[in-house]
Amino acid sequence: MSGRILRKELLRLVAVLFIGVGLISACAKPSPEAKIPPTLTPTATHMPTPSPTPTPTLTLVPTASPTPKPTATPTPYVDRTPPEISGLEWQPTRVVNSKVYDGRVTFEAQDEGSPIAYAELNFVPKEYPHLSRAAFPEEDPRKLVLKPLDGAFDELKEEFAVDITDIIGGREYDVVAVVKDKAGNISTASLKTPYIREFENMAPLDDITIAAFYYNWYSPNYYIPRNLPDKPLLGFYNSEDNIVFNRHVDWATGHRIDVFAFPYPYHNSKYAFTWLEKIFKKNMEAELFGQMKFSFCSTFVDNTDPHPPYDFDDPKVKQDFIENIEHIKAHYAELPNFWRINGKPVIVTWSTHAYQSESGNVKYAMEAVGSGRDVLLIGEIVGTGKPKFEWYNNVYGLYTYEPLLSFVDSVWPHAGGKLGTYEVGGVLDEALETMRGWKQFVERIGIKYIPTISPGFDNTYDYRTTNRPSIIVRSPYSFGKFISEVKRDFLDRNPKIIFVTTLNEWFEGTQIEPSEEEGFAYLEILKEALAGH
Repeated sequence: MSGRILRKELLRLVAVLFIGVGLISACAKPSPEAKIPPTLTPTATHMPTPSPTPTPTLTLVPTASPTPKPTATPTPYVDRTPPEISGLEWQPTRVVNSKVYDGRVTFEAQDEGSPIAYAELNFVPKEYPHLSRAAFPEEDPRKLVLKPLDGAFDELKEEFAVDITDIIGGREYDVVAVVKDKAGNISTASLKTPYIREFENMAPLDDITIAAFYYNWYSPNYYIPRNLPDKPLLGFYNSEDNIVFNRHVDWATGHRIDVFAFPYPYHNSKYAFTWLEKIFKKNMEAELFGQMKFSFCSTFVDNTDPHPPYDFDDPKVKQDFIENIEHIKAHYAELPNFWRINGKPVIVTWSTHAYQSESGNVKYAMEAVGSGRDVLLIGEIVGTGKPKFEWYNNVYGLYTYEPLLSFVDSVWPHAGGKLGTYEVGGVLDEALETMRGWKQFVERIGIKYIPTISPGFDNTYDYRTTNRPSIIVRSPYSFGKFISEVKRDFLDRNPKIIFVTTLNEWFEGTQIEPSEEEGFAYLEILKEALAGH
């Protein structure tokens, strides 16, 4: 073989080796542009058969590729924070004679991450499970779907205002705002309105002062008799409950009653009525307390063992009277709704006819408390006789607590009558005649006579006593006649004043507050009879 041919063959083998190494290094196919020289096949005429040359074996080992790291997927933002409700307020907008008919609720809602998307307001009449439902007017809850003040739910902060109209009243109301943001988070906020009247306050609209004796002494240990034939519309209530007190003021002033004469806390030491001061101070916190004038009625002495007369020659009795009147003057008489006549506070004494003294000490005690100068005392008289008491000129006027008994001799054995059961109509003329006689008597001595009206009397169910006077059977018709006669014969001089025995004395059956059987009959009669004054 010629040397030139051999060199060509060696060059071909070297080229093949370089190409293989390149393939291994690049781990790729050869470029289409790479051209491999054609293999030269010598013929037998040109060269002898060479010895076989070993062909190198090439093993391709793939290069390990690095493991790619997973790409983190972003977590979408989820708003889980509820919106905040602020500035929730209730404001009356239409008030007639202290009765709220319409009001407005306002509030704001704000969210940190999602726009406000929905709002509603619930106006819910309060329920009082411990009291009878019949004592409260029917009224359905209201649900009002709201729009923002700017008209659209498109911001993180929205303002709301809604008017509540034609409120029935007679209770408190729960105002509940509900707000939802676009993410579905919900918030609520609530408030309770003050007591809203059911009736307009008619008491200031006439020229007659109606003063009703009011008993706030009902409590677990001094309770309304359970076996009454007719029961309070409110149920067997506790006087410390200011919903009860608000209902009483609402009913009373809504039917022309101006004044509550409360029993004085130290009326009777034997009954330890000191709890009355606690109840009275609780009643002073009621929303409607300021809409009712008030005074106190009592003997104002503690010498009640066992019964009157009250001996003012006993220094303790005299001092008790002075201290109790001074206590009222110092702690209550300056309140704006204390009952006044001609600018002077009025205090009502009870059983004044039983004040006795042989040394002028009743007169002295009344002068010591400034009667006629600093305070006006009203005294009580009973019976058909006209005794001359030393203290007449020290009181502003005279009344009797229960004329249907006290002024009717025919129902008293000691006066020639007899105990029994009488209709109001059967004793009314006699009572009125006695009242007219007293009016003439007291006006001659220069003081005022104040008439009292009453629906009847029956203490059959009074568990506090076994003393049972005659029963005067109640009658709405006779009550209306009683008022008409009083209007005609006893209101000819100013100031015009009438006492009512009582708003709620359930022990003696003299109450005119609404009841299960009689409803509002007596209050309605009182209101209508005094219309036009």
